Amino acid sequence: MKKRWFNTLALLLVLVMTLSACGSDISNEVDSESSSAIEPGNDAGQAEDYTEQEIPDNTADEEPHTESEPLTVQSAKCTSLAGSSWYTIGLRADGTLLGTGMNEDGQRDVDDWTDVVAVATSFHHAVGLRSDGTLLIAGDFGTLYSDMAEEWTDITAITAGLEQIVGLHSDGTVSAVGKNDYGECNVADWTDIIAVSAGYEHTVGLRSDGTVVAVGKNDDGQCEVSEWTDIVAVAAGNYHTVGLRSDGTVIATSILDSSHDSLQGDVSGWTDIVAISADYEHTVGLRSDGTVVAVGSEAYGQCDVDGWTDIVGIAACGNYTLGLKKDGTAVAAGYNGDGQCDVSSWTDLKLP
Repeated sequence: MKKRWFNTLALLLVLVMTLSACGSDISNEVDSESSSAIEPGNDAGQAEDYTEQEIPDNTADEEPHTESEPLTVQSAKCTSLAGSSWYTIGLRADGTLLGTGMNEDGQRDVDDWTDVVAVATSFHHAVGLRSDGTLLIAGDFGTLYSDMAEEWTDITAITAGLEQIVGLHSDGTVSAVGKNDYGECNVADWTDIIAVSAGYEHTVGLRSDGTVVAVGKNDDGQCEVSEWTDIVAVAAGNYHTVGLRSDGTVIATSILDSSHDSLQGDVSGWTDIVAISADYEHTVGLRSDGTVVAVGSEAYGQCDVDGWTDIVGIAACGNYTLGLKKDGTAVAAGYNGDGQCDVSSWTDLKLP
């Protein structure tokens, strides 16, 4: 009896020792797993690695989101819309043209023109630049002058003044033909030119180094541009000249018009400008966000452009203003006595 009791006691003792050993192993295993998951002194690093494995961060490959991105204007000069007091010409994306307004001298007879890449207008004539660098002329410019201009080749830009046509060649030289009473066509010695603009009776050229040259009538100081620097675009009005600086500010030669009434050159406060245009007695500026500013005569509402948006090109035209919208349509403000502002139905205009 004592032997059986002793054997039972020994068996219970062995069982207790075995269970104790198993509990210790389980506890050690749990502690080991815990310490390997987050080691003391490296909690942040281990946790970050674990999070990246569970939820990969792919935001670096995504485009940044903006509620309203600024409008990108690709060209400082609008070559798709041009007007001169009584009529307007528009250039379509397919290289054809359309017009509205007066056609007394045949200046709007451009319906059969094709392969045109830029258009310019004066009072009595319109000029088209073909993709091959040659010119087309409609209206009353004089047979001799027209024949001379139509012989030009390798032209990359055009502009028209009162009675002169100016063309920029690809090599940076300039040609001009027409009335030259004030020397407005004396551009034969110009070199390194990248842009041209013809005013009423003066012509302005922009050099590649950001300086400006001018010839022609200077009664109102419109040719006093020799000290300008850092210019990226120029615009010649009737009695003033405007320059756009690379920082988006604007400079002008004359604040008052010839009658000393309107502040056509009061542009000192303009900023964020990407394009300029000037004509009779007003100046227009296009901002990078697609809105427009204007100063000068308000006799016909030609400066009423405050509500314009999505604009990518501008043209100051006598007593009215034209705007090219990013969808290829057009808007106008100002004098419309001859239907020159009837452009609201135009579509598919050539964009910059």
